[in-house]
Amino acid sequence: WLNALQALISPTLSVLELKNILISLQRAGFIYERAMVEDLGMEYVFDSSLIRDVAYESLLITQRNAYHLKIAEYIEDLVFREGKRRYFNILAHHYRLAGDIKKELFYTLQAAEHAQSIYANIEALRYYSRALDLLLQIENETPENGSKYYAIQTQKFEALNGRRAVHFLMGNIQEGWEDAQALLPLARQMNDDPVWLIDALLEQPGVAAADDCDELEKGLPLTAEALELAIKIGDKRREMNCLLAIASQKNLLNDPTWVETGDKALA
Repeated sequence: WLNALQALISPTLSVLELKNILISLQRAGFIYERAMVEDLGMEYVFDSSLIRDVAYESLLITQRNAYHLKIAEYIEDLVFREGKRRYFNILAHHYRLAGDIKKELFYTLQAAEHAQSIYANIEALRYYSRALDLLLQIENETPENGSKYYAIQTQKFEALNGRRAVHFLMGNIQEGWEDAQALLPLARQMNDDPVWLIDALLEQPGVAAADDCDELEKGLPLTAEALELAIKIGDKRREMNCLLAIASQKNLLNDPTWVETGDKALA
């Protein structure tokens, strides 16, 4: 993009000189104008992917990293100044190639949530999976005690939970249940805050949904545990959700006390 190129060029090169270079490259058939992009200016594209790859590979790794970092910082400023959420994926890409794993993680999670919010499920799934890979790398380099490790665990929970929801939306039922079940041991490690455990318990097979009575019977103790925790911490919304889940379980098991439990949830 023209505006991004202007952010990259040497201070000794004027904007007019840059445009002249771009015109020369166009005349030589190396690049062409594709479209005017809001906030970023005219988009220029290589006419041949082979030419692009040769040009890119000819750069030193240190040069590439520096260019990717400059582009990321330029777009990051645009995002924070004007709230352009659609650039989260571009930021994740450039921070990845700049070698900044923490910034890549931040924008990968943002890109995943944004993609999920607009039902771009394939993209959301890819970003959540990439975020979990990054979190595993960071986790392996972080001492298990302290606030940093706890923060990693919370991000891991959110990414797993997000991917679980996307799997179910896409009809990947088995994968969705696997992510739901992975939430439980993770939440049990985060014993400083029972909220994580309540939310994990409510997403388990036999609680969130069930295929048969055996699964429902196994789910009842999990829901009861979640309810006890919600009452203990005084979280009325989660208490209501637990009561609704128990009422549903009892109803499916033909237990007439489901009405009483449902009334408690309504109250």
